Amino acid sequence: MNTKATVLRTRRGLAKCTRGDDGLISVGMGEPLLDWRDVPLSEAMDTLILPLTGEPSACSMGNPHCTYFIDDIGKVDVEGRGRQMEINPLFPQKTNVHFVQIINRQKIRLRIWERGGGIPLGSGSCSCGAAVNGIRRGFLDKRVEVECDGGSVVVEWSDGQDVALAGPVAPVFEGIWTERAA
Repeated sequence: MNTKATVLRTRRGLAKCTRGDDGLISVGMGEPLLDWRDVPLSEAMDTLILPLTGEPSACSMGNPHCTYFIDDIGKVDVEGRGRQMEINPLFPQKTNVHFVQIINRQKIRLRIWERGGGIPLGSGSCSCGAAVNGIRRGFLDKRVEVECDGGSVVVEWSDGQDVALAGPVAPVFEGIWTERAA
């Protein structure tokens, strides 16, 4: 099958996916959730700058994200700091933790500590959360290349709009879906 568009049902709603002429896949990730109750946080506060050392920002892309903006990504203990922040009492459902080095207004370098998973090569929701928080803080333009350990994606967002995530895709496995025996 060689379709140009499909819709995926997620816990958060429907996600429209399209294949561009360049071969990249774009996914509508929905609007970011910015209220403290939606992240969620354990108490009422502004999610733009959290009252924590390093002044991170928080948002939700259907899962919680905490973003630190740092000067040198090579000097960050992603595992140590990420593991510690993941379980911070401020995040009752734990959180993904991002460390972002701003290359310029259109490009960031991202390292991730994924809640319950450790350090991945990349993450779509984390790329979106990091870009959204950088745009909200005024550090980034509305279209951002996000360079992760495993490659780059592009995130676009304007306040009040859905976040768009675009990048390459490749098969990682094949299988046959069968109905579960009763």
